[in-house]
Amino acid sequence: MFARSPATLRKPSTWGSCVLAVIGLLIADGTAHGGYEVRTFDITYSNTYADGVNYGTVQVESYDGVGASGGGLEAGRVKFTVTANRLPIYGDTSGQNFGWGSFAFNTLLNIDLQMGVNLVNLDPTATLHKNKSVEPTLDENRNYSQYGWFDWVLSWTPSTQQDYFSFEIDTGNDSLAHVANFVQLSRTSKDLNSAAAGDGMLYAGHIMGYGASPGSHKVGANAPPAVPAPPTVILAGIGMLGFGGWARLRRKFAAAA
Repeated sequence: MFARSPATLRKPSTWGSCVLAVIGLLIADGTAHGGYEVRTFDITYSNTYADGVNYGTVQVESYDGVGASGGGLEAGRVKFTVTANRLPIYGDTSGQNFGWGSFAFNTLLNIDLQMGVNLVNLDPTATLHKNKSVEPTLDENRNYSQYGWFDWVLSWTPSTQQDYFSFEIDTGNDSLAHVANFVQLSRTSKDLNSAAAGDGMLYAGHIMGYGASPGSHKVGANAPPAVPAPPTVILAGIGMLGFGGWARLRRKFAAAA
């Protein structure tokens, strides 16, 4: 491999630095990357009904021990809060055991989750399935309909389904407790050794127990919308551009004098 020419490593001008800094400010998605973090994902995909309907939400929080905690999280923990919305298309849900039959997620971490050990504060009626575990609400080996294969699956029996649940994961390392480590697309192949993340879903689940036919459907959540930059960031960016332009003109006039 050829070494880079020093010319390509030239330090940018003041004006160039300002432009790069402003671009960085304006493309920032507004989410934290340290301390307490939280992101909410809308569940808008269904294998039975129309896509684009809000079937529920997945909220993911994390705290790495830096600064003040939010949500009462201990350092090193990530919290999931999952909700299924009761919609008119479901018909009667009052007399039904409406809720989640199962829920699937992925992680970038090499972590062996165990109920009551590092997966805590979850309803004890849930069952945790690891990797290639097979459970009734899935196709073979964790495949949620067309939504791909997932690392971890939680499931409930029909008598213990809930429309709302939460749980926490103790990462065992404060620096690993970040939302981004649990935002991973499902695999398009069940071969865990060769399959990279595919174009599947970030999260998927099985909503069950309602009166209208067919009585259940698989759902998925993908990336949340980008958070617009706050007005203060935009104003700061404009100010930096203005200052850079003024400094550039000043040097130009000084050189011409």
